[in-house]
Amino acid sequence: MHSRKIILLFTLLATCFFANAQLSEEVSRITDSLSRATLFHYEHIGIEHRTSELWQYARRLDTITSTSELRTLLEHEKSIVRCYAFQSLCNRSEEVYDFLITHLNDYDRLNTLHYDLLNTYFVSDFYISESRELLTTQQKEELDSTLIFDPNCYLSWKTALIRQLPTDDRYYQAVRTAAEKGDGTALTTLAKFQRQEDKELILSGYSIDENNYMILRAIREFPDPEFYPYLTKKFRGKWSNRRYSFSEWRILYQALAQYPDEPETIELFKKTLKARGNFKRQTFCSYMKAAILKYPNPQFEPIMAKIKLDEVYERKVSEIVDDYR
Repeated sequence: MHSRKIILLFTLLATCFFANAQLSEEVSRITDSLSRATLFHYEHIGIEHRTSELWQYARRLDTITSTSELRTLLEHEKSIVRCYAFQSLCNRSEEVYDFLITHLNDYDRLNTLHYDLLNTYFVSDFYISESRELLTTQQKEELDSTLIFDPNCYLSWKTALIRQLPTDDRYYQAVRTAAEKGDGTALTTLAKFQRQEDKELILSGYSIDENNYMILRAIREFPDPEFYPYLTKKFRGKWSNRRYSFSEWRILYQALAQYPDEPETIELFKKTLKARGNFKRQTFCSYMKAAILKYPNPQFEPIMAKIKLDEVYERKVSEIVDDYR
């Protein structure tokens, strides 16, 4: 056992040595500096949009490295170095698809600074965002298919793709598998198939007290009569709370708007018109108005005529109506 550990250590050291031996002294010096950075800088940072010195330094990789050196850096232990190297390959319009398609499971985190915005990405998500415009139509289709049908993939790019999927039977099992693993966006897409066998899964995380934003979105897409009591219980259970989950209330009104023929929907909408406190009344009425505009029905017209909003809340209504979520 002891000798096996020695062999493994020797192999690891040899790999590191030969990897560094493939790099010029200047490239090694640049990557050593980059590896100590805590944030990946885009070209402009800060509220004043100044040019990042780190970004300028990293751009030297564009000119002084060979393609083979960049490909060596793609295996660097530091995610920030891998990502700057990949960006340099893309800047040269190098063929990156073969590397990309075999590195879709890099879930190391990359912390970035762009202007004054801090974000965190999986490395593979970064690779896709940097290179997608360089891919051919066929390569994009192959990439998208790989992401969608890989049950072990949980990249943000997969979530974005699932959000836009049509209700085509060939996607159903992939979407359901993602929903079973807790992907809220997949749950919403699954609901669009409107299959009775999915109702238990849609309600599996329901709680009056917890934020059920994703479940409410799913019900909005699949307004089955069985779901209606869960909406009214949610509404009445949270009505008196002084702390609001604004996103949840916004989508709750949109889900209720799918049931215009239910007398209780009209009752709850009328209750909203009489909410105590100007802030609560204006906020909730703006959510209700947006829901009615997105999902109009003659049953709502008398209520719509009674909604009076200040200008700032009217603007909120327009923003909600235009929002795809």
